[in-house]
Amino acid sequence: MNRFLFLLPRTLWALLLCLAVACSSGGDEVVEPTPEPEAPIVEPFTLNNKSLALLGDSYTTYGGWIPEGYLTWYAIDGVDGKNSSKNDVNAVSDTWWHILMTAHNCTLLINSSYSGSPICNTGYKTDTNPTGDETATSFITRMKQDLAASKCSPEVILILGGTNDHYAGAPSGTIKYAGWSNEDLKCFYPAFAYMLDYLKGQHPTARIINIQNDCFSTEEAEAIAAITAHYEVQNVVLSNIKGSANLQGGHPTKATMKRIAEQVAAAVNEE
Repeated sequence: MNRFLFLLPRTLWALLLCLAVACSSGGDEVVEPTPEPEAPIVEPFTLNNKSLALLGDSYTTYGGWIPEGYLTWYAIDGVDGKNSSKNDVNAVSDTWWHILMTAHNCTLLINSSYSGSPICNTGYKTDTNPTGDETATSFITRMKQDLAASKCSPEVILILGGTNDHYAGAPSGTIKYAGWSNEDLKCFYPAFAYMLDYLKGQHPTARIINIQNDCFSTEEAEAIAAITAHYEVQNVVLSNIKGSANLQGGHPTKATMKRIAEQVAAAVNEE
């Protein structure tokens, strides 16, 4: 038999060999699965060396560090220590945001903060402003003046507001994620959503972080949580801020400023 196979022409031998291989496999060829692509490596987020934009109220003001003409509370004359009779925040280095900047080597692009300003267009009612109209100074107005993408391209946007909406008794309104009317923007919840919608649209690659004071009611806190979750914006909830021991003249003391900075850094910087 072996002698017979040896005498076969080469072409016939090759054919027999191919048939033998096919028969031995039984037609059930095993195909190796395609390996899954490796997941991209995502670096932990850190504030280190980031460019910042701030959107705030009195808690974030400091004379000489906000746009000209904006009302400040800390160092009200634009000189360190001028507010020392009401508060012990005597230098810009005592503010929560400057502490963060220094600790993480950040670059400040804009501090759009205005003392007494609400997020929505309704603020405190006074004899000179009986309707409480704050359209000129609200967060949703100033963000377009100071944080438009054509003017400012920060890597991180820090928002600390809503305190004046709460204390001024601005109407809550109904949460809306589109189709805002002028009446909606006079109300806290829809204006808050409008603000995040605008900032996300203007700065799609920026890390937007909302910092929530601890003065809000349960309903207000739940609304803020729902809106920030909808826009996938990190919400840092502060604690131990509003107590009388933490405020002088109704504003954070030097020690409270430090505590705000520490809480923000702990929540934002990932291990």
